[in-house]
Amino acid sequence: MSWPWRQLNPREPRLPLSPFDAATGDAGLQLSQRDRYPGQQSSAGVDHSLLQPLQADETSYPVGNTDGNDPNRRSGWLWVLRNASVTVFDLGLSRSKAAAQQLIGDNCLGSLICDRYGAYNCLSLEQRQFCWAHIRHDLIAIAERSGVSAEIGQALLSLQGQLFDGWHEWLDQRISRSELEAASTKIRQAFQAKLEWAIALGSSPCETTPMAKTLGTCRTLFNSLAALGTFLAHPDLELTNNASERALRPVVIARRLSLGVQSTWGGQFVGRIMTVTARLKQQGRAAMAFLMELINARRENRPLPSLIPQAG
Repeated sequence: MSWPWRQLNPREPRLPLSPFDAATGDAGLQLSQRDRYPGQQSSAGVDHSLLQPLQADETSYPVGNTDGNDPNRRSGWLWVLRNASVTVFDLGLSRSKAAAQQLIGDNCLGSLICDRYGAYNCLSLEQRQFCWAHIRHDLIAIAERSGVSAEIGQALLSLQGQLFDGWHEWLDQRISRSELEAASTKIRQAFQAKLEWAIALGSSPCETTPMAKTLGTCRTLFNSLAALGTFLAHPDLELTNNASERALRPVVIARRLSLGVQSTWGGQFVGRIMTVTARLKQQGRAAMAFLMELINARRENRPLPSLIPQAG
């Protein structure tokens, strides 16, 4: 299904989409608490499908002020939160910790795979697994500097490569889970020792040299060690948040073609329609058939179809 907002006039604050507008408004795609926050416990108890590890990411998305709700012209941010069964998109005007907390919910039960962005500090380090692909980018930046920085970066990159090699061997069933955990623990210990060695070199707090930047990254990684090996205790955790980045890829394409949205209503529509199409794709259901059923149910005052994965 092609993204329906690609052909919208970016200067049009609101198009007359009735009855689709009504069907996808508060009466239609307004998600329930259980449906919206896939990491939370419902009042009926724990649904184990909701305990699957979550992945999160965010990207900028232009939002205009035709409705007067963004007089300061703040940047829009589209967030995605997903697990193997459920995907949620939310487009707002903030990239803050409060925005991340609102997306994840107050009672997240599972673990979160994310990058090191500070907004995700709403969860403890022990509940997060930092994306090793993002960490690799940090290590490459260190290795591309000269002198001791290059030595530190190359050593850490070598350890990161060994970690990925072991991970893929486990995925290919060439080694057992216990062998992966034993090898990864040794790699993590060596990674920690190299960070400690680098930090001991020391630098002035006011120093802005490339070496100071290297040591700053090493200190940050050392303080985040608890979130670098969470996967060792949770076999269903991945090493990267690539799935959430892939979920955002169609958004990036649509953003370039549509020039964003011009109102908070438009942003709400983007978040809802992206949530619908992504969830239906995960469930192997046809998006157009679902939307037609949604519109017809709204017109005929029947119960609306559900986005919650069906049991069995």
